Amino acid sequence: MQDDYIPTKTAEGQQEIAQRSRKLSARQRMLLISINGNSSVAELRKQFGSIGDFDELMRNLAELELINLPAAVVVAEIPIPSPPPPVTRAKPAPASSPVIAPVAAPVAHDPPPTGVAAAKQLMNETAFANLGLRAYMFTLKLEHCYSGEELLELLPDFTRLLTTAKGEPYAIDLHERLEIMIAAEHSSAE
Repeated sequence: MQDDYIPTKTAEGQQEIAQRSRKLSARQRMLLISINGNSSVAELRKQFGSIGDFDELMRNLAELELINLPAAVVVAEIPIPSPPPPVTRAKPAPASSPVIAPVAAPVAHDPPPTGVAAAKQLMNETAFANLGLRAYMFTLKLEHCYSGEELLELLPDFTRLLTTAKGEPYAIDLHERLEIMIAAEHSSAE
C-alpha cells in the first residue's frame, strides 16, 4: 500500500461510527475513526504503527466497504470481483455535423453528517489527530455518548485535553463550534 494514498470513509463507514452495527475489533474501529480524508497512509501508519498489521487492517476496512482506497490498491491488494465494464459502441457522426465530446456526469457525494453525529465525528477525528495516546481513553468515553446532552457533558474534558495539546485559542474555537453543531440539531428537532 503506497504511503501517499489518502483513504476516505464511505457512507457505510460514517454510519458504522455512529451506529456500531458491525462487530469491528477495537483496532479496526480506531483506524476507521481516524480516517478523515486528509491523512495519508504514511501518516496513519505512523500513528497506528504500534497496533499491529496496519496494512491488513486497512484491507479489511476496504473489504467491508467502510473506506475508499484508490482503485490501484483495491485491485492489486484486495481480491474483490468487479463486474465487467459496459460495452458501448460509438456511432459515427455524419460528415456535416460537428463532433461533440461527451460531458462526464457529476460525481454524487454523500452529504456530511449534521448535528450530534457530526459533532461526535469531529471530536473523534480531532482527538486522534491531536491527543496522541490520550485520544484512546477519550474516544472510549465518546463512544458511549448517544445524545447531545451527553456530548455537552463530555465537552469540557475534551476542551481541557485539546488546550493542553493545541493551545487555548484552538480549543475554545472548536468548543464553540461543537456547541453550535449540537444546538443546531436540538433547535431543528423542536
